[in-house]
Amino acid sequence: MVTSKADIIAQLRRDLLPLQGFKPVSGTNENVGLGQINYSFLNASFPVGAMHEFISSDKNDNTEITLSDSKGQILFKSTVMVVNGINNYHLSNLNLAPGIYYFQISNDNFVSKNIKHIIQ
Repeated sequence: MVTSKADIIAQLRRDLLPLQGFKPVSGTNENVGLGQINYSFLNASFPVGAMHEFISSDKNDNTEITLSDSKGQILFKSTVMVVNGINNYHLSNLNLAPGIYYFQISNDNFVSKNIKHIIQ
């Protein structure tokens, strides 16, 4: 059986992503107009049932991720290890009501501005 280079690469992506910590997210997957960017996600589909942030780092570092509501109440807080390069972090299964939420990323060297997420 002859396998094309594209098929081998696609299979390697499917095999490698779960080993890197990417997990399928429950929720609805739909075309959200990202075009070719969709292919960078597991199963070539952007999971819309979660919040996503891409964290770029120039070194390995412990980083704190905080999600709060519009009143400032912290709903989720976690410390994660980011590695040199681009890291994709997503929050899922939070059962958030429609509203405005703020995502903040911080470590010893950096504090992000609040990144606004609107859930409709």
